[in-house]
Amino acid sequence: MAKLGAHLCAVAWCCSLQIMLVDWAYEQWAVPTHAGYRVFLAFGVTAALIPLFIAASDDAENIEFTTEFAGNHTVHSYLLVYLTYVAVTCAELVFLCLKAGGINRRAGRGRQAAGLRVAAIAALFGLAYAASKGSYLVTYAMGRPWPLELEEKVSPTLSGVSIVLLIVGLSISASALRRSSEQQGECVKASQ
Repeated sequence: MAKLGAHLCAVAWCCSLQIMLVDWAYEQWAVPTHAGYRVFLAFGVTAALIPLFIAASDDAENIEFTTEFAGNHTVHSYLLVYLTYVAVTCAELVFLCLKAGGINRRAGRGRQAAGLRVAAIAALFGLAYAASKGSYLVTYAMGRPWPLELEEKVSPTLSGVSIVLLIVGLSISASALRRSSEQQGECVKASQ
């Protein structure tokens, strides 16, 4: 049950990141529509994961939702749904980070743009994580998986690097945004 909770939290986190970046990258009138699409997709993925989790749990006791249990067809499907969502989300995060970064760069906010470039690199590592685990599952289904020991080392490393870079990149952008807002507030006070 803990793995399902962790995966659902990851889905919610990915959706939240998308909504935040949509807010930064699009005109305000378009944000509700774009955010709605992301929420709809996250609910759809959640609606797919929960029955797969229940079905796999009914199949066998002490089953784990990891690539080690790729031989269980329901676990296999569960992981592919989850990893596909992660891959799609990370690909979009690269696009949104670069789009928002370009807007900030043109507006003369270089520090925010730099932070968003770091976040885009983080999303690329997240995409590599999903590709790593997903390719193991696909090759397993084809009967020619690459070594599980290697996958269990590569995927967590890619995921860890992605999370650290994402936190650093978004922290740089958010702190630059706050500083910019404070400076604008001081300029308004000085002009009054």
